[in-house]
Amino acid sequence: MFLSSGVKKLYKNRVKGKGEACFSFPGTNNFGRAEGYGKTSEMQKKSLFFLVVYSFMVTFVKVLHFKLFMRKILFWVVVTFAALALAIIVDRCAGKQSAGPANDGRENFVVITDVVPDAILEIRYFSTYNFVGSRIDGYEEPVALLTREAADSLRAVSDDVKQLGYRLKIYDAYRPQKAVDHFVRWAANMTDTLMKPYFYPDLDKHVLFPQGYIAEKSGHTRGSTIDLTLFDMKMEKELDMGGTFDFFGLQSHPSFGGNPDTQQYVPTEGITAEQFANRMTLRLAMMRHGFKPLDEEWWHFTLRNEPFPDTYFTFPVKSF
Repeated sequence: MFLSSGVKKLYKNRVKGKGEACFSFPGTNNFGRAEGYGKTSEMQKKSLFFLVVYSFMVTFVKVLHFKLFMRKILFWVVVTFAALALAIIVDRCAGKQSAGPANDGRENFVVITDVVPDAILEIRYFSTYNFVGSRIDGYEEPVALLTREAADSLRAVSDDVKQLGYRLKIYDAYRPQKAVDHFVRWAANMTDTLMKPYFYPDLDKHVLFPQGYIAEKSGHTRGSTIDLTLFDMKMEKELDMGGTFDFFGLQSHPSFGGNPDTQQYVPTEGITAEQFANRMTLRLAMMRHGFKPLDEEWWHFTLRNEPFPDTYFTFPVKSF
């Protein structure tokens, strides 16, 4: 099957005894017929032998070139697939390290009102009624998000306080990093004091960083921290806690007016025994269901066994 077409034709004509051939050599009429019709000359035999050898050599060279060509194709196919595989591996590793755009972590979160339908929302950072005085970056809808674990524990808190005639009123929950960055930029601008009379009347703005009221990282960004109060269903208003949400000052400390560990009130100007007791009602209900309080804010609680203690998420606050 590897003979050249010339050899095949020569062989065919020779067998059939025809006088027509493809080539002529000295001592022959046409290569297929020697002088003296029907007889094979010595010259014809040698020519046939050399032609057969030549055909095999040509075929061998063609096959060799074909193999080299196929090897080149195979080489580039392997290189292409290796590059694609490497790109996929790098992309997946980057996604695991940073919770990248394709997998930013929001699949681990829920809308709080889907889990706690009795909750009342007043998302301060979606409005302008906050210590900055404008809507905060990253708050695209007036909803509250939490990790599934924190939301499940919050549902237990809600069921608990409902027996006392209360509902949970939520000011803030998950807070994206871009919101924290907004706070940092605002704190660095000493001329912006629009909301000072309402949220930090006794403080100069330059102390907000040193005293920890503003920081570059927030537990809220990890997704298991919530700011809230109690709403009295009978009175149709919030319980009086002796201070407002996000007020910067000692009045916001849980220890202001008593001992949080023993729930004992200590007569203090600025807070009554009833107000202190209301704070303790919220505090005890949250702690019973796995949340830990913050020493500087009576409204702030973090799930003790939070699922992402070292992850700061960036996706915006909006419904899924």
